[in-house]
Amino acid sequence: MILNTLRCSLVARKSVDLSVAALNRTFKCELHLSVPLNSKTKRSPNKKHEMPHRLNTSWGRLVSRGMREVEPITEYTVKPQPVQKTGGRGVDGRREIGRIGGGVKVVWHMTDPNRITETEADPKIEIVKDIIPEQTRSGFIALVVGGEKKRWIIATENMKKGDIIKSTREIPTVPIQGEPGDCHPVGALTIGSSVCQVERHPYHGSKVANAAGGSIQIIKKLGDQVVLKMPSKQEMIIHENCLCVVGRVSNVDRKNRELGKAGAARQLGIRPKSGLWMRKTGVHGRKIKPPPRPLKFDEPHGPKPKVHTFTVDPHLFHVRKQGVRLWF
Repeated sequence: MILNTLRCSLVARKSVDLSVAALNRTFKCELHLSVPLNSKTKRSPNKKHEMPHRLNTSWGRLVSRGMREVEPITEYTVKPQPVQKTGGRGVDGRREIGRIGGGVKVVWHMTDPNRITETEADPKIEIVKDIIPEQTRSGFIALVVGGEKKRWIIATENMKKGDIIKSTREIPTVPIQGEPGDCHPVGALTIGSSVCQVERHPYHGSKVANAAGGSIQIIKKLGDQVVLKMPSKQEMIIHENCLCVVGRVSNVDRKNRELGKAGAARQLGIRPKSGLWMRKTGVHGRKIKPPPRPLKFDEPHGPKPKVHTFTVDPHLFHVRKQGVRLWF
């Protein structure tokens, strides 16, 4: 409603000296203009793809999705935060991705990528209070409590409420197996262990195997380096102090899910590819080949007759004339 009022007032009062900064201070929002203001450059007749720099109003075109709260999130919170949808449009209001639009309201939770930092007490003991599905992630997330701090982390496969998880930075002399859900450096685990939520650099947060059912395997150790093998057979070499979580990420069966109907995709914010079903004509990347030559079945395809080669005595022709029949 505020946006409609602004549009009417801007069109009716073109001569009012009101800046965009004044609008931001008045309504505590940010207004984005799709074209620069007070620009007298006209459209080039040879460049039809360019937008004209001069519109009907001197203020350009106000984009509704550009009106958002200025106050950003400055500290960690466990409360769900609303996700602002773009509808497939960029900051200038133009359509960029056609198959994005609509869907139910989406909220996201701030998940902590660091199970234990370099300055926290070692080991760090926490208890799992709740496990919920996350709309912006493929795996589940768990609410853990340790001391006076609560946070969300990515849940592992067999994690449940009431479990006690441990995070440590210690690398023992003898490698250990590790309990599922615990966090250890990759150098502390035995060869062949399956891990997830792996760091690429020590204490930089988990970057690899964060999706549902994701896991990688430790295959060998080279001094202070550890070699891990991904599901794509790609190998990764990282430092032994990089942290990881034993086990694999929860919601393993997500890859086998079936939406069941077109409306389920619309609820996820995915628009259909096209309307009615159309036969493929080869216009969009498919080559139409001519039909093969028809097969002919007029004559039977039996074995070829045998050919005998021999030398004929001229005397035989005289014998044959006398009524003697030769069989070959």
